[in-house]
Amino acid sequence: MKSMSSRRRVEHISRSALSPKRLMLLLLLLALMLGMAGLAWALQPQESLASWPVAALDGDQVEADIAYNPDDGNYLLVFVSHQGDDWSIYGQILNGEGYVTLPVTPLATGGGEERHHPAVAYNQQAGEFLVVWEETFLGQDWDIRGIRVTPVGVPVGDSFAVAARNNPERQPDVAWDSVSNRYLVVWKQTVDTMTDVSGQLLNELGQAIGSDFPITFSSAEESLPQVAFEPGSRRYMVVWQEPGAGADVNVRGQLLDKDGNWVGGVIDIAANGWLQKNPAIAAGGGQFLTAWSEQPNSDHRDVVGQRFNVSGAAVGSKLIISTGENDFRNNPALAYNPVKGAWLAVWEYEAGDDDDDILGRYVQSNGAMLGDELVIAGNGRMQAQPAVAAGNNDSYLIVWQEKVNDSFDIYAGVLGTPSTPTPTPVPTVTPPPPPMPYKVWLPLVQK
Repeated sequence: MKSMSSRRRVEHISRSALSPKRLMLLLLLLALMLGMAGLAWALQPQESLASWPVAALDGDQVEADIAYNPDDGNYLLVFVSHQGDDWSIYGQILNGEGYVTLPVTPLATGGGEERHHPAVAYNQQAGEFLVVWEETFLGQDWDIRGIRVTPVGVPVGDSFAVAARNNPERQPDVAWDSVSNRYLVVWKQTVDTMTDVSGQLLNELGQAIGSDFPITFSSAEESLPQVAFEPGSRRYMVVWQEPGAGADVNVRGQLLDKDGNWVGGVIDIAANGWLQKNPAIAAGGGQFLTAWSEQPNSDHRDVVGQRFNVSGAAVGSKLIISTGENDFRNNPALAYNPVKGAWLAVWEYEAGDDDDDILGRYVQSNGAMLGDELVIAGNGRMQAQPAVAAGNNDSYLIVWQEKVNDSFDIYAGVLGTPSTPTPTPVPTVTPPPPPMPYKVWLPLVQK
């Protein structure tokens, strides 16, 4: 029997492939594949924010922090601008929707000094912001400096020294006491070979209340302190990381009263022999939530948290905010919105080489996770070091540094539904505080 010609063989195969029975099987297979793909997609974080640049000067814009002004419904964004050999601190006012409304303002520039780690708090009684940062002195020592800023981003006078010992003071953070109308600034301080966490109370004018004092005092090298104030108890909680035995890193904390006195002893927040780093803290619902990055093994790094009451006791069990095998999460940040009744935790997620995303998740005041993880920024570029502040209504503003071409800019995105309140008049600018001596040796005060 003669074989089929090539042309007739192709026609036969085509007619067979398009038969009704085979076509129906093909359609059923395609529908099954699409359904499985849809299920896989549905299991992934679904919310991805629209984001936009809010600081795009020459060079790199990094290390952002942000605070909300409920009186005027706007935010002050502070960040480091690195242009050539200059490391400067800039401020940028954003409206309640997170958009730029006024020109960027230099807060500390020039002089050949290097500046890092800005932090900002809003004082609702004075109607102004306080910004603090670390700054070199003659390119050798490091000091903590600060400046007051109006709601429209204008500096109040010159910057002033918060801590200016003859040894390095670095990594500041600041919280405002809404009851006593004062600030607590905390930082890492090295004296001889010991590195501890110190603090300084400031009044509403930025003037020192008493001298600086130790918050930690041990042989471990404490670093990256963060502070929050809880108004109902009039207490601060400070958290930090410190090395443990071997290669592990622990997270610890300390309660302080309104005058900076210790309340109870050091709190072991996370000290189980694992790598636990980069703590964050925020008060809300009459309690504190602290979060950190935890690496139980070499395969993954999680974001976990723990609630504490105002007496320093743990509330409930440890919270697993984000976990997953072969995934690494870093640098969490927290903010509490009372309208939402929840904290928003945000963090870096290592999606690939030179591709970190910003993810987030709501944590309710009872410790329950509210919904799934949210994709805040995930466009294939490097996004890192998020900061977050709660706005009005149920909104949060998130900012981060994002690599565009070969440099970093600051980007922003909003969760929730912000509304714009009627602005209140800008308060009369009060005189700046008299400058402290730029170099002064003050004795450590042991409490």
